Amino acid sequence: MGSRSWQKFSTRSCSIENILLLHGEICRPIVEIDESFWYHIRMRTEVRDRSLPPALNNPSFRRRHQELQGVIVPGLIVPDDVRISILGNSTLLPNAFDLRDIDTLPLNGCHYPGRSAHIAFTTNAGIAHHAIFGREKRRTDHLYSVRAGELLETGFVAVFAPVHDNPLHVRLVHAYHTNGSTRADVPHQAKVNLAALFQRHKVQ
Repeated sequence: MGSRSWQKFSTRSCSIENILLLHGEICRPIVEIDESFWYHIRMRTEVRDRSLPPALNNPSFRRRHQELQGVIVPGLIVPDDVRISILGNSTLLPNAFDLRDIDTLPLNGCHYPGRSAHIAFTTNAGIAHHAIFGREKRRTDHLYSVRAGELLETGFVAVFAPVHDNPLHVRLVHAYHTNGSTRADVPHQAKVNLAALFQRHKVQ
């Protein structure tokens, strides 16, 4: 790990999407916006391993992934005390949990359909967006997090289904599908309840 420094840039003089070089190493900015709308960019100097999934170059993501290796098995339900996060708009609507065709395909040991979420690794929405989506957080982007056990009250469970780009990926699976139902989607009221649960637990 190289040195760290703070630099202050005006939005008019610097593009935060650029890859900045410091002491010959690749650096990534973590951006926070204060009340005067100046960007405080913390330069974390680190050499990125291009052979790894992009998310694993994020220190918080990598640390959480290492903690869970051998503890949670792909295709099985995530333990109740593990926190599950989603990234969404300011107001979560039930249709955000509608199943798409891609959500019904078998995925690394998970044969149940379900919408994507991830095992929580940070309480910072900006860090989460950068690790999961590879982009900066927008004003309307927010992070929501609940314990896996809390999902049960809405009829859902979190099934661990890691993918290459997101090794902490889970699917939110409704009880209908864990019981072998072949219906295309989950009940609307279940999606209403799931959206309301996450909405009550907005982290940032």
